[in-house]
Amino acid sequence: MALKLYLSQRTNRHVVKRLNSSNPSTFTYDSASFGTWQTSGSSTSLLSFPMGVAIDSSDNVYVCDNANSRIMKLNSSLAYVGAYDTSSTIGRPHQITYDSVSGDLYIVGKYAVTQLRIERITTALVTVRHSTSSLTLPGELYGNPMGIVKGFAANTFLIVGHNNDIGITTETPPFTTPLTSQAITGEDPKRYYGIIKHSTNGDLYLNDGTKILRVNSSFANIGDSNKITKVATTFCETTNGQILVYNNDEQKITRFGENMNFIADTYIDSGDVIATDAYDIAGMVEQDV
Repeated sequence: MALKLYLSQRTNRHVVKRLNSSNPSTFTYDSASFGTWQTSGSSTSLLSFPMGVAIDSSDNVYVCDNANSRIMKLNSSLAYVGAYDTSSTIGRPHQITYDSVSGDLYIVGKYAVTQLRIERITTALVTVRHSTSSLTLPGELYGNPMGIVKGFAANTFLIVGHNNDIGITTETPPFTTPLTSQAITGEDPKRYYGIIKHSTNGDLYLNDGTKILRVNSSFANIGDSNKITKVATTFCETTNGQILVYNNDEQKITRFGENMNFIADTYIDSGDVIATDAYDIAGMVEQDV
């Protein structure tokens, strides 16, 4: 398999890079990238504060080009394909997920600074529907959404990052307002830096910044990873069901099994510019291309 790991770099980096992840003991930068290092912009060759990343079933890559209020569509070699403007729908896009059942993309963003919104678009970059008012929970207007996945019940979506629990909304009618709040049994409320719904076991995995929590359909914590670091910002599920977590403090990727058993630490090649700035990796996704 030719496994590739795509990472977006925000702040003053403004790039998306591709690494070879076929070997579980190493991640090697393979020269494919999009954007210009330390140069932001709004042309079709530049990014500004890129965040969430998703991949569809045809191996196209979608990037939340946050400061430009658009979704950038790239091929698996990170060449430009097209762009979708979100400025009038959800504002600045933060996180994105691909739904293999509907074949569409779901994006969560911030509109007019304080309003949290969701939009569904096709992989051809055509809108399907979007929320027309804020979904934000009362009193939580300024936090950023850090993850979106499909929920356990039909037509529901789960969002984390903007509040101290999991926020739940429904798609039909075009998303409900406000979000309802779902606590995790046995956990104190906290900010989460990402959420995964596992493709095989169906459980949720949440990144609380220091460890990964595994949560079942009753929203109960059924297992934690060991402590990772002060802040671990992004993580993803691999094509074989494992969990990869980017460790900002040590600039490495930690691999866990789906039962949260530790497998390995992998340091990105020190010659790669991908890992030069803590708190810089904003999105990460793996695909067999």
